[in-house]
Amino acid sequence: MNKKLLALATVFGLGCGSTVPTQVATTPNAHPETNVEQSSGDVLVADFDSDLVPVTVEDTTLDAPEGELPSFNARRLRRLPVAPWTEGTVAAADVDDSTMQTWAAAGNREWCSPLVVAGESHARATDLEGGWTLEFDAPGAPGMNAEGETCADCGHASFGVAGTSLGVSDAMPEPAPAFADGSVAEISEEDGVASALIAVPGQSCVYQVWSFQGREHLESLIGGLRFVDVNANGEQLAGLDVVE
Repeated sequence: MNKKLLALATVFGLGCGSTVPTQVATTPNAHPETNVEQSSGDVLVADFDSDLVPVTVEDTTLDAPEGELPSFNARRLRRLPVAPWTEGTVAAADVDDSTMQTWAAAGNREWCSPLVVAGESHARATDLEGGWTLEFDAPGAPGMNAEGETCADCGHASFGVAGTSLGVSDAMPEPAPAFADGSVAEISEEDGVASALIAVPGQSCVYQVWSFQGREHLESLIGGLRFVDVNANGEQLAGLDVVE
């Protein structure tokens, strides 16, 4: 596993049983329950197997991390490819309910907009410390099993996207632009998993995308990334009444 990814995992205190090689803090079943940890220490459980019902949670908003993407030279940016996420958004109504509820209950929701892979559905959405994770199974493909070990064909958590609570200065000490909008994408491939750390202007978090299916598949996932069109400042977020 890439040393940078190991460092991220250490920040979140993950054990070897995590499904994703970086930041997923649980190993959910095919039809998971999502635990939303509140500032009071209580836990609300939203059962996504049942009909979606409004759930009230305490405001768990975290302060955005310090440090932002630097401003890059405009001439340099003009030579770079267009960022996929600048080419349109996805309507919230077209995103899995579990995805929206997990994001809406995350501590980073006000400064880490939901970023999804357009055209991919049936995400297994899970919460992690301060953020959220969307993982996808691909039967017969490489992945990571329930014991946290890579597998050749189990397909579990074969690829996914995470919105972390880490800032640019935490994860990217020397960011360099990869896209014309000034976004940064640092790609690595090691121990059977290709992964990318992504920072986008206007977002205070670092996103992570991974694939056990190789770099080419990872790059196709990055090409499909789109932000969800949501109003993060509304009184109700994806069916969750957030109370102060």
